[in-house]
Amino acid sequence: MKIGGERGAVQNPFLRYAEEAGWTYLSPEDALAERRGLTSPVLDAVLIDQLQALNPGIVGMEQAERIRNEIVRVRPTIEGNFDAWEFLKGLKTVFVEAENRERNIRLFDPTDLDANEFHVTD
Repeated sequence: MKIGGERGAVQNPFLRYAEEAGWTYLSPEDALAERRGLTSPVLDAVLIDQLQALNPGIVGMEQAERIRNEIVRVRPTIEGNFDAWEFLKGLKTVFVEAENRERNIRLFDPTDLDANEFHVTD
């Protein structure tokens, strides 16, 4: 009995499942177009837009760009993993000049899933 390849056994079912769960499918070409070069691990414009939408009055365009840069430059070490975890948990902060204090930022909304954008690609 032939098991089949990874694409048919794993990738295609996962893509179908993600789309059924409401994720937006991006072709590899579209995903690449949404990234700033081959090495960017994020959909740059989506991340910048979401940072602003999920953190109104806290994150503007300039801050969103800085946060994006921090995220894509996370070190490939255990310390970098910890930094990434802090971003995901909403523990990272930015300085809000109007309030003269640091505020936590969110990369996603855990209570209102419709406020988030989920993408999948192959």
